[in-house]
Amino acid sequence: MTPMEKAGWTPLPHSDEDLERAKSVPDTPQTRADTYRLAWNDPDFMT
Repeated sequence: MTPMEKAGWTPLPHSDEDLERAKSVPDTPQTRADTYRLAWNDPDFMT
């Protein structure tokens, strides 16, 4: 039985939810840095 089936929730967010959350972070020098981007949404990293 998975956590989702057992309790109706999952401990980890879905990747789509995580991507949307990452897009809504404040615009700061830190969040504009390439190292802040999520690797799985970075085509340069994935190729």
